Amino acid sequence: LMSVNNGRFFAPLHPGDTIRTQVEVIGSKPTSDPSRGVVVFRDTVLNQHDKVVFQIEKTVLIARKS
Repeated sequence: LMSVNNGRFFAPLHPGDTIRTQVEVIGSKPTSDPSRGVVVFRDTVLNQHDKVVFQIEKTVLIARKS
């Protein structure tokens, strides 16, 4: 994990809520090392009513296929 950005709560969570996470790739780029790449993910957390309760972006360094 290289960085975590733009974390934001949109609604409260309550005891007994059921949550799920959707993960979307929003960007990628190679690095100077061809065996690695940088990928940016957006995680969106939704409650049992499909209401967005939290969202965050993560940047990670990932091994690439040769």
